[in-house]
Amino acid sequence: MHTDRTDRPGYSAEPRTREIKAGDLTAGMILRFADGESLTVLRVERDEDGIVLVTVDGDAIAAPYNAEETVTVVGWDGAVAPLAEPDYWQALAADLRAVADRLATLAGTPAPEVHTSLSLHVGPYTERGSGERRPVVAAIASALGGTAAEVGTASLWEYRAEAQAPGVLCVTAWTLIPAPEAPETAALRAEVAALRAQLAEGGAR
Repeated sequence: MHTDRTDRPGYSAEPRTREIKAGDLTAGMILRFADGESLTVLRVERDEDGIVLVTVDGDAIAAPYNAEETVTVVGWDGAVAPLAEPDYWQALAADLRAVADRLATLAGTPAPEVHTSLSLHVGPYTERGSGERRPVVAAIASALGGTAAEVGTASLWEYRAEAQAPGVLCVTAWTLIPAPEAPETAALRAEVAALRAQLAEGGAR
């Protein structure tokens, strides 16, 4: 088993015992338990209730800790790389599966007419930066077999995609965008540009 290494921020070259909060645990830390056994942390997961699930070497079961609970760390195993942050789309898919499982518990109960839809808003709620968000909306549309287009009124414009997911679920993805320029304004702008070009040519003679 490896010990602390100088290339790990906050750790010295020599092993030393320290007390930290369970919420600060990361993969690679060597955790000492109450019975004196020391094991390397392989995975750290945190749930929405602030519970930290720690999986250690030799034990596939994740041990639950409160994030504020004090634990004893005695070293660092540099051979264990901390896990990368979870992919956003995979995490979202997992959340949707959890929602589906909860809805499944309603099986057998009366079902009046229900219109089901899922809205994915690519935010924030501002037109600024819409150029970076439009490709995200287009990608969602493509993944679900739909298409995206500009829609709106005089005061509110969106880049919106609608797709029919499997079954009765309708999925909408959208982001706010600036209102397109009116045809009259575009024509006037083009005319002004042409006049400026003529003046520039005349001034150069």
